[in-house]
Amino acid sequence: MVKNKYPLPFFDVIEVASKGDVLAVKNVLRYYHRYTMSLSAYPFFDVEMKRRMESKLMSRILKFKVLPHDKKNLQRGDMNT
Repeated sequence: MVKNKYPLPFFDVIEVASKGDVLAVKNVLRYYHRYTMSLSAYPFFDVEMKRRMESKLMSRILKFKVLPHDKKNLQRGDMNT
């Protein structure tokens, strides 16, 4: 099994970020930093493009809703339901 070099943010971090916690949102943005850098670097680096992608990601984080059913399954460790 290959160990992921960049593990996903914990579910609790995503849940807190969706409620507007600044540090949690920064944590999620840090996870996607390499991805946004690579997308904004083609064919040349575009700072404005990177800012727009981060802004869109932040708006989606804040719109994200955690359903009680999802939270219960994740606390049990059941990822297949």
